[in-house]
Amino acid sequence: MAKEIRWGLIGASAIAVRSFLPALRTVGGGTAVVVGARDLGKAQKYAADNSIPESAGSYEEVYNRDDLDAVYIAQPGINHPPLTLAAVKAGRAVLSEKPFAITVKAAEDYLTQAPKDALAWEAFVLAFHPQTHLIKNLTKDLGAIKKIDSVFTYPNDNPDDLRWVNGIGGGALLDIGCYSVRWAYALLEEKPEVIKAEAKMAPTGVDESGSATLQYPSGAVMNMHWSFREDEKTLATVEFEKGTVKVPSPFHPNPGDMLEITKDGKTEKIPSPEGTSFDHGIRHIHNVLANGATPQYRIQDVSLVQAQTLEEIKNKW
Repeated sequence: MAKEIRWGLIGASAIAVRSFLPALRTVGGGTAVVVGARDLGKAQKYAADNSIPESAGSYEEVYNRDDLDAVYIAQPGINHPPLTLAAVKAGRAVLSEKPFAITVKAAEDYLTQAPKDALAWEAFVLAFHPQTHLIKNLTKDLGAIKKIDSVFTYPNDNPDDLRWVNGIGGGALLDIGCYSVRWAYALLEEKPEVIKAEAKMAPTGVDESGSATLQYPSGAVMNMHWSFREDEKTLATVEFEKGTVKVPSPFHPNPGDMLEITKDGKTEKIPSPEGTSFDHGIRHIHNVLANGATPQYRIQDVSLVQAQTLEEIKNKW
């Protein structure tokens, strides 16, 4: 890859330290050159702590730089559409943290105003991971998907966490329940109908846990559960016409994860393909920007259905 992709970070975020920056350095072909925050001092410290050469005291200073190819946006969900819109209009590619839009209207407004060919992605990078494609391709041997059971839980005991704040993208559904919705869409490529949903609400007005059942046009059903009040757990089981697969880490596969595929009463364990979801997502973006590869899973391709489904789940509880 001859061209090195120059990235800017919008927001001095923990998730960039945990996921984005390590993947960027593992994949190669790109580098983070600047981080912007509303507080210049915070941006400067973040840049120094994470070996980023430059810092800026505003987001605009980042996405308006002509020497950048792409920006990574890690902000509260309410800010994702306007920041993404500003960045793509400035000519930058965008990887926006999820959820891209916390309402259907926000997604629709973005899609109305953004260039039709904008290179912008929502960071459900699970869609790029070979494990997702491996499971999807099992239909060739096991028949159609009939049922998905999906769980994502972890204890969030920090009362100051923005995930507890209503109206900006807080709540367990928008933080972790959304992964089940996007994963099922990656496997089925169908917009579901929400059959039922329930949630337990926190005093701040956001959901702290919930469950939902989704029906797909093909006849497949997904039962999903999410919670801020349970031990950390990610697990999915996919039932096909002729077998099942148990997936210990459907959203962010780890080294050593083993898929359990059962057919005709026999179970085979196979390792998950290597690399993090961010590794594979960033590699795809670099390939698009540097080599002209056909972009997949852009915001305009998948994010409206995602926003619609999440809003319908909320409307059911």
